[in-house]
Amino acid sequence: MSWAALCRAIDDLRVGYKITFRRGRVLATRDGRWREWCDPALLADPSRFYALNGPAPRVSLSADRRQPWAEFSDLEFDSPRSLPFPESNRAVARWYRAPAAGSGGGSAGRRSRPLVLLGHGWAHQGLEVVEKIYARRLVRGGCDVLLPVLPLHLGRAPRGTYSGEILVSGDVALTVEALVQGVTEMRALAAWGRARGYARIGVLGYSLGGLLAGLLACVEPDLDFAVIAGAGASLSSTILDTRLGRNIRKDLAVCGMLERGRLEEAWAIISPGRLRPVVPPGRILILAGRHDRIMLPSSVEELWRAWDHPPLAWFERGHYTLLALPGAVLRASLALIHT
Repeated sequence: MSWAALCRAIDDLRVGYKITFRRGRVLATRDGRWREWCDPALLADPSRFYALNGPAPRVSLSADRRQPWAEFSDLEFDSPRSLPFPESNRAVARWYRAPAAGSGGGSAGRRSRPLVLLGHGWAHQGLEVVEKIYARRLVRGGCDVLLPVLPLHLGRAPRGTYSGEILVSGDVALTVEALVQGVTEMRALAAWGRARGYARIGVLGYSLGGLLAGLLACVEPDLDFAVIAGAGASLSSTILDTRLGRNIRKDLAVCGMLERGRLEEAWAIISPGRLRPVVPPGRILILAGRHDRIMLPSSVEELWRAWDHPPLAWFERGHYTLLALPGAVLRASLALIHT
């Protein structure tokens, strides 16, 4: 079996598991609220839709703890945007600093080290894997890290649902609201980082986190870097054009939202390819796998064209081999972060 075929096979195996054993709740779009988000003025200036509405949040910060490679604390604050699930309305993040920075991540360390907002992928069951393969390497690569738990994931998942289960569903309005909650929380964390003294702040997101990173780059002009890995122009492509979206397509069909034009309009405000970045192209990096079966290369290319051709690096990987073996991804990311 060739390397390309192996990458595709791994993607297909993971997708098969998710759509077979992780069917997800059958949710439906029950009203036309999504139409109000199709206003061309909102798409021209999405920062209004993703408005933070206030200064840096009032954060509850836990006592410092230690890993061999970092000190870390847990943050909590009230989400700037609410969902109809109270579990998701308290934002949670973990803040990692190099041990050499001293207790609390001393101000000198914060001034000299960039702060990376790290967006994780869909349906993670815990932070341990993200810590091991991303946060640890970023800290050792000279960065501090803020790792938010994305809406409806982990301890923020509503009772009776698994992590991330209802974030993407046949309820197109809930999907928009959940992603808006995630982006506004990242804006709040960036504001908090600036208030703590960080001079250089940006985002690195992969898969679902890459989609949020792309959206953040369209509404947060003060980012010093934005790395989008394993994500493209829209969520619609993943749902409509890959096996991963099979079950959700069934749910969309029942409620009349499967038609491509309608779904793309409903999700335009959460589609980076329909928006324009406010971060300069030289601060953006798109990383993608040529054999990706979840975020198709055509969607990545669509985003690249829509954003006027920012730097784009292709890897001979699929979705999971790109993101679970992130050595090359992190080397490329760190080169931009430290530029």
